Amino acid sequence: MIKTVSFELFGNKEDYLTLNINDLMTIESITGLSIIEIFRNFTHGVYTLTSIYQILPVAYNECAKDKEEKQTVANLIDSALENGASITDFGLPIMKAILETGIFGKKQEQKKTAQKKNTKQTNPAE
Repeated sequence: MIKTVSFELFGNKEDYLTLNINDLMTIESITGLSIIEIFRNFTHGVYTLTSIYQILPVAYNECAKDKEEKQTVANLIDSALENGASITDFGLPIMKAILETGIFGKKQEQKKTAQKKNTKQTNPAE
């Protein structure tokens, strides 16, 4: 099952981003940074226009194939920026797509839910 992240910045509500481990290795190769460095940079808002133009084509590739996109991702980014999108608008979806690969392990929210469930099972009075 492919895990996708909604991505509406190109004007289509059905667009999405998706990454897998091979994609992450490709991104590392393209950028010259580890995926941990990239994620940390995006988390702290320390990313560049160059990084968006390097990472987004990889993350958007599957969606572009599905819809037989005729424009390059660079042109789509240009259009989005011209139509009022901010460079910072691209950061969160890219971070979510990286998280969806599972490289950082189980999501924290899932851990909290499991802990609550275990607590209720051991203390049924709640």
